[in-house]
Amino acid sequence: MSIDAIALLRVPYADLCKTQDMTPAANATEAMESTYPFVPVGADATACFLGISFGSEPEDLGAYVRHVAGAAVDAHTDARGVLIVPDVAWKEAQPSYDAAVEHFGEAGQWVARVSESEAHALLKDKMHAMLDAPGLGLGGMAGGLAGLDIGALGAQLGDLQGLLAANPGAAEAAKKALEGMGGGGAGAAPAGLGGMFEAAQAMLAQMSPEQRAQIEQMAKAAFGMGTGGGGNDDGKK
Repeated sequence: MSIDAIALLRVPYADLCKTQDMTPAANATEAMESTYPFVPVGADATACFLGISFGSEPEDLGAYVRHVAGAAVDAHTDARGVLIVPDVAWKEAQPSYDAAVEHFGEAGQWVARVSESEAHALLKDKMHAMLDAPGLGLGGMAGGLAGLDIGALGAQLGDLQGLLAANPGAAEAAKKALEGMGGGGAGAAPAGLGGMFEAAQAMLAQMSPEQRAQIEQMAKAAFGMGTGGGGNDDGKK
């Protein structure tokens, strides 16, 4: 079972909800249903469920804090950085930020705050590195993305798994797209919006469900900064 990360921000829950256009819940239990991944920690803090492994690199954790909480991270006032704790240690809501820090103690780790531009660059680089990873079978595709509208592609990747599932002809379209790309040389970028969809479909068609989910999460994180709504689309775990 994966151990996921939770970030503790010394930002009042009601204030953070306002930045996300959310209506604050009455208590932590209700928040797990209505404003997840944001849960109140007393009157002065918010717990942010990040949706990535607690064992991730510190810079990755910092980037996801920025991705999930957005501009609210700038209001976090602890000079030590942001405390990241494992979700398995989250048994019940704490009465305040200081109480939560004391409660989790050495179970957590401090990471530096990351700016929006730094987080965007880091996550984008990691997405491209994943596309070039040995064994993924997508060598050259990351280079081909340079000729596409990367921002639009990132926004669309999150929907493509559903597109593939809903369209019985998607696999064949992806195959044809790959054949067409082969005719243009390794890493050649298809032209236009249709080509962008075909290229992305072709990528996802070659991946396992786990790889698709990871790519989609990285795409949303890399290209969806400041859109609000947190790091999870469907709310609860």
